[in-house]
Amino acid sequence: MIRSWAATPFPPGPSGVLLPRDDRTCASRGLTLYTASKPLPLAIQWGAWALVRTLGPRWIPGRAESISIPYLGEVSEGLGMREDALSSVALYRRRDAVRSGATFIATGPHTDPILIKVRSTRGRLVQEQEILEKLAMLTPLSFSVPKAIGSGQLSDGRAWSAQEMVFTAPHFPCTKLKSQLLTDLSKALQLALPTPPADHPDWTPAHGDLTPWNLRRDHRGRIWLFDWEDAGYAPAGADGVYFHAALGLVRPHRPMPSSSNTAAQFWIERVRDRLAAGHPDQNNIILDRLLRATQPPD
Repeated sequence: MIRSWAATPFPPGPSGVLLPRDDRTCASRGLTLYTASKPLPLAIQWGAWALVRTLGPRWIPGRAESISIPYLGEVSEGLGMREDALSSVALYRRRDAVRSGATFIATGPHTDPILIKVRSTRGRLVQEQEILEKLAMLTPLSFSVPKAIGSGQLSDGRAWSAQEMVFTAPHFPCTKLKSQLLTDLSKALQLALPTPPADHPDWTPAHGDLTPWNLRRDHRGRIWLFDWEDAGYAPAGADGVYFHAALGLVRPHRPMPSSSNTAAQFWIERVRDRLAAGHPDQNNIILDRLLRATQPPD
């Protein structure tokens, strides 16, 4: 059974979330997929969320579009549900197709909202699920992670995974990185990841995408860390270096601290590869901050 839903984009444009127009619960939770990080977009997001909760998603301005998830029934059955158990979706979309696939929230009359990812290959999704399962047993930590729910493969060969949708309201970027969080992160990943690569035995476990839009504080003050697909081994200090480089996209006037040349060079090579592959020019800001981190202090 293939369903489609009338949807409204938030915010208008190629990046954001498509919100179902006929489901207030799914639309309000779908709004939390949008990781607004600057003050004005955050204020607009909170206003849209309050509007949806009060009057419904049809009041969000914008031209109606259509959402269609042809494999939603497959995912439902893979989770041990009836094919029609998930009856509404909110779809996250972005300007650049960083990964082949989709990310969306699905819910139903008797089902709590679930975050579902679909990717072209299975390896990273399986790794993320395994990491979430192991980290869930390591409480208390200075951060929380969503609960892994399940994973599987679609009939077209792509992979999917499902995890708890933790946010009920918009959330805030963490713009300061506490040393305790980095310590907890490293210790947790040492238990969750295999041994380092043979050619870099001195590398340490890393999240691999530690940014203010992946490290979030909910409206109750709890810290959450997401998107573990890129976790692996990297030079010591790599997560901290990348976080401060990415912070320039959220807080452009925050200075980039000096750091290990080895960790900075690790990211410089990777960000240059992204730019060569046609990824957004925002990576130029990250690259510039990384290059500055390798310069000796005045």
